[in-house]
Amino acid sequence: MPSLIDSVRNFVGYARCVKFDWLNGVDTESQVYLPDLTIPEGAKSYANRYMGTHPLAVKMVLKALPIDYKRFTLIDYGSGKGRVLLIGCQFPFQKVIGLELAPELQVIAERNIRNFRGKRQCKNIQSIQIDATLYEPEPVEAVYYFYFPFGESAMHSVIQKINRSLKDKPRDAFILSLAPFIRHVYEAADEFTLFKDLPRGATMWRSKAGVAQASSQSTTAAS
Repeated sequence: MPSLIDSVRNFVGYARCVKFDWLNGVDTESQVYLPDLTIPEGAKSYANRYMGTHPLAVKMVLKALPIDYKRFTLIDYGSGKGRVLLIGCQFPFQKVIGLELAPELQVIAERNIRNFRGKRQCKNIQSIQIDATLYEPEPVEAVYYFYFPFGESAMHSVIQKINRSLKDKPRDAFILSLAPFIRHVYEAADEFTLFKDLPRGATMWRSKAGVAQASSQSTTAAS
């Protein structure tokens, strides 16, 4: 049974999420369970329910990125109602993309993008209805964002697909994870290395090509 402190903390967190929706004229907070969604039979074994990441957690991990945002595309795997997309567009990313399987959530995400009242620094926001496990990463500098959209085996498949993309075309790229219990999935991606541990169990992984590039730039600047 949760303690009083945990109950208060959960209520405050919920209230902040509701406030985000109210201030921005959107609907991203209410949870949606799998039986209420149209999920293809083949995806039911790995799909998870919709539960939005806390807005403060999203802002925290995005602010921690040591990048020129204008060069990078933000891609949210299992984007649901689009909360990460809405927060992401307040940073000057080149592009913000959401990948969502359920058509019901896709419709809500598109409505939220239209109605969002927040300041947009990125105007190129796209929510795509697709099984994210089938998505082929474009060979661009990107930030791949994950909460815990699929079961572990599907997560491994997706991360390895990103990893292969980096092998084919080495480039700067990041993985942001808010699911510490599947850390080993990211550790298995040999094109990435742990770059930073963040609060709330979040982790930031950077491509080895990106680390080498940053190191070279630092050496050049110092000489």
